[in-house]
Order: sequence, then C-alpha cells, then structure tokens
Amino acid sequence: MTASPRREETVFSPSGSSPRRMAASSHGFSLVECVIAIGIVAFALVSMMGLIPLGLTAFSQALDTSTSSRIVQQVVTDLQQSATLPAQQPFRYFDDEGFRQETSGGQPLYHVNTVVIPSTRLPGGESSNLATVLIEIAKNPKGGALDRSPATLKLVETPEISIARFAVLIANKDQP
Repeated sequence: MTASPRREETVFSPSGSSPRRMAASSHGFSLVECVIAIGIVAFALVSMMGLIPLGLTAFSQALDTSTSSRIVQQVVTDLQQSATLPAQQPFRYFDDEGFRQETSGGQPLYHVNTVVIPSTRLPGGESSNLATVLIEIAKNPKGGALDRSPATLKLVETPEISIARFAVLIANKDQP
C-alpha cells in the first residue's frame, strides 16, 4: 500500500512576517464524505426495516401451518382409534402450540370442527369403505362464537376468524 502524498499549505502568521509552509494531514474524512456515507447507511437501514413486517407475516403463517399440521395429526389419530365415525363430532379445542385442551374454558386459540362423510367418491365410483373427513381449524383469537351451517355442518367464516380446511380419507369401520 502506498502512502498518499502530503499536501503543503501556506500559512500566514498574524504578525505579517514571512509565510511558513506546513504539511496538511490527509488522513481524515471530509464532511461531504461523512454525509454521503450516513445517507447510504440510512437508505439501507430503511430498506431493511421495510422488510420486517413481511418477515413477521411469513413467520406467523409458517407457525399457523405447523400448528395446523400438528392438530390434523392428532384428530386423524383420534378418529382412526375410535370404534365408529359419527357424522358430527363435538368441537375440539387446542392452545397456541397445538396441544389439546379438554374444554373451551382456558381460552383456546384453535377450535376444530370435524365433519365425516361416510362414503367417498373415487374415479371408479363411490366407495363405502373409505370415509372422507373434513377437518376445519378455526383460528379464533378473540374467542368469539362459531357458527355451523345446518345443511353441511361446516363452519361459517367471518372476518375475525380464519378457517383452514383439510380433507382426509380414513377407513370406514362402520362398513363390513
């Protein structure tokens, strides 16, 4: 690395005597360079700060997907171990980590509705050996009331409640 050449400045003394020559140091930054550097850093930080809400939204969606998967696995396991598959199951309640709660008293975050359709339509026709199970997971942060459609037994979506729906095929134990 080569050393930068030193500039010499002419400095006049106040008494009016002959000017002296002094070496000026070129090791510092000028004010313009500092302002430009601060501007570039500020622009980069503002750009990154704009990405934080997007990252938080993606994180929240990934957390909901992971929790929903855990809940679906628990519900399917319960249904596979049960003796029969009634068409309408009672609500199941889960906390924010996907662990089951016995009642709705502990302010559950997820309410699960299960609808069992006893036969399944396949490309070759109807199959009574397989039941289609619709698992609806309602994220209900405010603990509001959930409504079921009387015709389909499915949950009715509202602006405050988001519903994820999963269809699963399970062996129908009610058929020989």
